Amino acid sequence: MLFPAGDILIVDDDPPTLEMMERMFHKAKYRVRTASSGMQALKACQYRTPELILMDISMPGMDGFQTCAKLQATAKYSKIPVIFVSSLLDTQDKIKAFEVGGRDYVTKPFVGVEVMARVESQIHLARLQSDLEPGTSTWATRTRGCWRSIRSRPTSRPC
Repeated sequence: MLFPAGDILIVDDDPPTLEMMERMFHKAKYRVRTASSGMQALKACQYRTPELILMDISMPGMDGFQTCAKLQATAKYSKIPVIFVSSLLDTQDKIKAFEVGGRDYVTKPFVGVEVMARVESQIHLARLQSDLEPGTSTWATRTRGCWRSIRSRPTSRPC
């Protein structure tokens, strides 16, 4: 089965929230995996790196802040966009979410359409960034084509 929308990991210790978000993203053709703790999320990333992580902050054991910080400290996972989904409303909590590497923050209760739009936006941005990184096949193909085009022209015009 193809998952054209993306591969996401949802991390939350509340089973009803996990189930609801999982259904919502499956309907939108995402490959969805779930974890109920920070440690499970780290293990899930080792198994298969997701394109995006939706993560609660308040969880027993390793909270969302600690989990995100661990991901950011690991080169292989540092570019995974993390969107925090939390009932914490304090501005300092929101600031801390960005300081530890979160890309966005959604408060609970949330509106599904809003979360979907934020996920789509972050995955799109991550894919564009990946396409432009040196060493990727997309970047190499575009660069080679650009140089061939420049060399074949009598004057140097941009690609």
